[in-house]
Amino acid sequence: MKALERFFVAKGDKIDIPVVIMAMEYCRKLRHLSTRIFDQSAAHFAQNAALYGPTDMYLVLRPFGQMNYVPHNADRVFEEVEIKLNGETGFAFRSVMSRGSDVTLAAQS
Repeated sequence: MKALERFFVAKGDKIDIPVVIMAMEYCRKLRHLSTRIFDQSAAHFAQNAALYGPTDMYLVLRPFGQMNYVPHNADRVFEEVEIKLNGETGFAFRSVMSRGSDVTLAAQS
């Protein structure tokens, strides 16, 4: 794991997307939270979101939720996710969130 962490830190932005996916899936399967790998993967996604497909996004971002880890640049990552979802699928994340809060308020009444 330490070799993988050193590799990620050394390569920085020059890591290929399949390598990011494999590293994140490896951490997820081992249930190992490596903040170096997770933060570098988040930074890579934030800088290269346009190159990620929907499946790539899922495979890279899923371990964050399963390991309950919020990267240091979470705002930037979530902005890129929203842009990507709105652009490719027409998925209106904000409208779902507002509808969800309307449902929650109605259920509480």
